[in-house]
Amino acid sequence: VMGHGKCGGCNAALTQELRDAPPGEGGFIANWIELLDGARENVVAQFGEDIGPDAQRAMEKEGVKTSLANLRTFPCVQAKEGKGKLKLIGAVFAISDGVLHVL
Repeated sequence: VMGHGKCGGCNAALTQELRDAPPGEGGFIANWIELLDGARENVVAQFGEDIGPDAQRAMEKEGVKTSLANLRTFPCVQAKEGKGKLKLIGAVFAISDGVLHVL
């Protein structure tokens, strides 16, 4: 799973800027990024409500971890990963500094 720096979805999840928005004004995106609520809780526990660059990078990494966990809920993924036929890897490419952060 590859995340990327300056991710708008992760930023929206972290800031909650679209929560309770009507569908035509971003509400449909808010429903989708609710999948990242647990990731947001982890980041807020570490950084508080300070939404600086470090918190945003942490949110991007937590988002990738959430995606990996979601993939592992599929029985076919569980079976193949358990048999060593599939390996899941997470990473975030930080566009601004050109660094690949492998989780």
